[in-house]
Amino acid sequence: MKIIYLDKLLSLINMEQELIYRQMEYPKFFINIESDWKSPFYLNNEVIKIVDIMELVCGIFYIKDGIVRIDNKDIFLSDVARIFEKMFNINFGDIYKKEIAVIKRKPTKITEFLDSLKVAIIKKSRDNGYNHL
Repeated sequence: MKIIYLDKLLSLINMEQELIYRQMEYPKFFINIESDWKSPFYLNNEVIKIVDIMELVCGIFYIKDGIVRIDNKDIFLSDVARIFEKMFNINFGDIYKKEIAVIKRKPTKITEFLDSLKVAIIKKSRDNGYNHL
């Protein structure tokens, strides 16, 4: 029993050492600024719905290696979603249910928001005098 306890204790000490090493290597990731920072931006729900933002989140997340962490750890859909939640002061609720709501849409609506972004960019480009076919 003592051997198991000592083994667990050594494991805990090793993990604490690893954490301290990471804090020294990447100190800015261990500074908690979440409680102090609040985005000044809010989503206008009459124009852009939460599921539209999730469509954007999914699109960015699905591009392999499009977003990487400085410490090269895996990135999850929830990580990308949390960034958008903080940026627009929104709450997706169950992120994976919202993802399913995006990917199970009808074929004509599956990228409806992304298509509207494309149209808006093309319109702005044309309005500024750039030639597009």
